[in-house]
Amino acid sequence: MLSYFFRKNFSDGWDNVQLFFAPNIILDLCMIVCGFLITLGVNISGSYRDLSLAILISFIFVVMLAFSIHSIMSLAWAQTARHICESEPVSLKEYFDNLKSCIKDGIKFGMFNFFASVATFTGFWFYFDNFFRTRDVTGLFAGCIFMWIAVCIFMAAAWYPSLRAYMRNGFWKSMKKCFIVLFDNLAVNIVLLFYSVILFTLSIILLGCAPGMCGLEMARVNAMRLFMKKYDYLEELDKNNVPSYDPSRRVIPWNKILEEDYDMLGDRNFKSFLKPWKD
Repeated sequence: MLSYFFRKNFSDGWDNVQLFFAPNIILDLCMIVCGFLITLGVNISGSYRDLSLAILISFIFVVMLAFSIHSIMSLAWAQTARHICESEPVSLKEYFDNLKSCIKDGIKFGMFNFFASVATFTGFWFYFDNFFRTRDVTGLFAGCIFMWIAVCIFMAAAWYPSLRAYMRNGFWKSMKKCFIVLFDNLAVNIVLLFYSVILFTLSIILLGCAPGMCGLEMARVNAMRLFMKKYDYLEELDKNNVPSYDPSRRVIPWNKILEEDYDMLGDRNFKSFLKPWKD
């Protein structure tokens, strides 16, 4: 399954890389503007102490705005990426049309990530600062537990855009399902975490133009597509009253499930990637 995922995701990304540039560059510019405003606020706050409260409020607002913008654009791209992953024709117009429908859920998702980030930063500072001052092992143990809880929350939340692209449930219901996706496919999630680090590093080298936010979200949408096929297979077993201890539940027959997908993807050579329009 992972072999197919990597091949499929690379093919989809390579064939549609021209669609990555506009959303990625717009997001980069928005983050640069937000970063500039934050830096400006810090400098002003250092020069004018009387304005420190107003600057703090403005700082929080700009950070919340940055989280919201990133979330809205991620949700809109996930919807677009779903069509790419399903081998359907896509245009940038579709992406920009999706933005409006993603504002409400995007703000919710952005605020979730913002408050989760604030809580994580505060918890790290409290537990580990206390440990370094007092050398209390209990504090270190509590801090490590807190760290892993935070890691699980962010890893689960990362699935929300791709899950929303496939299932339009309420925000909190979808977030609960994100945790199910995480713990039900933990090994795959760990592999995808390292894969995301590679994509993120490549994005820094290419100044955020590619793969960037689009490449990262497309990878998760492609993975979610496979998870949906897995859950459809398990749902079919439920309809046929297959018992929970049956081996067919523990070992997913990916070759059978992805038989048509293997045929659609085919065996692409290096030349076909250089000239995809001739494939």
